[in-house]
Amino acid sequence: MSEIERLSSQQLAHLEDLLREREAPVVPRLQPPATPEALVAVERHLGRPLPLEVKEWWGWHDGTDIKPHERAIRGLIGPLFIFLRTERAIKISRECRDDAEDIAPENPDSMWRRDWLAIGSHGKVACDCAVGVDAPVPILDVDYHHTDVPGSIAARSFGEMVRWWIEALEVGAWIYEPEHDWWERREELVPPEREAAGLV
Repeated sequence: MSEIERLSSQQLAHLEDLLREREAPVVPRLQPPATPEALVAVERHLGRPLPLEVKEWWGWHDGTDIKPHERAIRGLIGPLFIFLRTERAIKISRECRDDAEDIAPENPDSMWRRDWLAIGSHGKVACDCAVGVDAPVPILDVDYHHTDVPGSIAARSFGEMVRWWIEALEVGAWIYEPEHDWWERREELVPPEREAAGLV
């Protein structure tokens, strides 16, 4: 098996360049990098140090500034992923854990583990922070409408997920259409395994 790629600042810069070239409406809504205080708050929520990939992710941008009344497309990376801010990620993760404890009090981990952290799409995409600080961080599918097993691995790392997005933009699987203000997703250009993962 090939080595799992780690997220890098160069990779994120390339993604942002591609989004800007395609006039994606998320670009002007991207926020500055997360502050050290914001990252400490995430660590406090998890009760453990943040893996480097997670720090790299929010060190790029601390989500977007879209408001609840705005169309979701303003905060979308591609057609599917809503980029959460650190503050919102903590809130959603806490709510998901509380719901799990209410619905499955004997085994709340079957629905949402304490080490899981929401990163996108209103908590339907999370990451598993129960890894070493310098280890790749698995991206999880926690959309109960999409997967039979909440927490199934959708991508092996942030680096892998972002590479998939870059390739989707480069090959034309994702095309933003300004005149219609929406993302076209060409399924025939999405590899089956990425289609199944629900991230592309």
